[in-house]
Amino acid sequence: MVRRPFFVDKQLTSVDLDDELDLVNVQNMLRESLISSPVTGQATLLDRRPAFKQLFESLAHQLIDGIALDVEGLMDVLTLKGNVGESSGDAATALDRLVKDSVSTAPYCEFDSDVGSQALPEGRKQVALLSIWRRIFIRDEYVENLHLRGYPV
Repeated sequence: MVRRPFFVDKQLTSVDLDDELDLVNVQNMLRESLISSPVTGQATLLDRRPAFKQLFESLAHQLIDGIALDVEGLMDVLTLKGNVGESSGDAATALDRLVKDSVSTAPYCEFDSDVGSQALPEGRKQVALLSIWRRIFIRDEYVENLHLRGYPV
């Protein structure tokens, strides 16, 4: 085991703490937005994708019940819900959380005892990244088609 100087450990701890507080803040804001409007109303783009709709509703209800989501679950809720208007930046938040999970846990430990889960393996990080970008592309194309047809967005 390689020992780092005390000041390095203290700095890493404050960065990790800041990332964890940011994660709690993201989940709390998302929970409040899910409580303020019906969960089924936020999954309108998923009507023709029942498996994604069921996944979104299950994770959203967990979050509403106060159960913290792991990075993949949080990413799914942020990218599967209808992200227009104020929540249009939720996909960017999902990317940010994925990057912070990779940065905050990878160099220091394989097990994050505060959350009770392991950091995502590299293969799952890549799949999560591709899923985020695919969902952004599909949503942007869908919204653009609505706009071209004259529907208000």
